[in-house]
Amino acid sequence: MGTGKSTIGHGLSKRLDWSFIDSDHEVVEAAGLSIPEIFALHGEEAFRDLETETLADLVHHSNRVIATGGGIIQRETNRRLIADNGFVVWLTASQEAILERVLRNRNRPLVQTADPAKTVQELLLQRDPLYQSIADLKVDTSLLSPGRIVSAILRALQ
Repeated sequence: MGTGKSTIGHGLSKRLDWSFIDSDHEVVEAAGLSIPEIFALHGEEAFRDLETETLADLVHHSNRVIATGGGIIQRETNRRLIADNGFVVWLTASQEAILERVLRNRNRPLVQTADPAKTVQELLLQRDPLYQSIADLKVDTSLLSPGRIVSAILRALQ
């Protein structure tokens, strides 16, 4: 969350001449509701179910750059789908950079808390080991430009 997945994904897809897919956008389209609405009306578990269904459909196509929501990693099924079906780039950022980025976006229900900094810290503690377990490449986006990040990913793919 807040590491630049959509920005980097768009840039990478253009350089590769592949399609770009954002799994969160696909979930929203399938549900006909925004992410905050899905959380409010049906709860996080229902959102995660939609996320898994969407991912299972997305990974079986080639020549795609897929940006996933940050919490998709929490389910073992999703980790297997991701790891078994492509080159996995784990975009990271400092807690401060993530917090600055996510607080600008009200479409992030998990950080709409009394203490967003603590929430981000807890999410990083939960998710980082899971991302580490499946990543083919780790790139810190805190200080690099999107162009430099895309170039680094392309070098790793070669």
